[in-house]
Amino acid sequence: MAEKSASDVFSAVLGVEEPWFVEGVSHTLGFERRALALMRGMPVSRAAEILRAGRWVLDGILEGHVRRELDAMDLSGVRRVMLDETSFRRGHRYITVIADADTRRIVFMAEGRGADSRP
Repeated sequence: MAEKSASDVFSAVLGVEEPWFVEGVSHTLGFERRALALMRGMPVSRAAEILRAGRWVLDGILEGHVRRELDAMDLSGVRRVMLDETSFRRGHRYITVIADADTRRIVFMAEGRGADSRP
């Protein structure tokens, strides 16, 4: 017998999609929303303490949120871009930021510089 996911079982029993289920993760959509709300106003490590979760869990939530937002971003109106490569924290760690020159909206950001920062 094939193993069924929690989502499949819930849908089969009640005949509806569950609004709180996030496929492939061990937390609910409500937890993810609360985590994102906390991370907007404080460091990730502090939000992890409040939620009693590992920082790696919150890092994954944040990374997934940013990926979904970037994938949904409409870049058809971008005509000119600005590029900035700057060091952050201590040492030789760099971040590359590309922004729409007209709206100043960030359209790409990655750790590294030059060819090292390609998506």
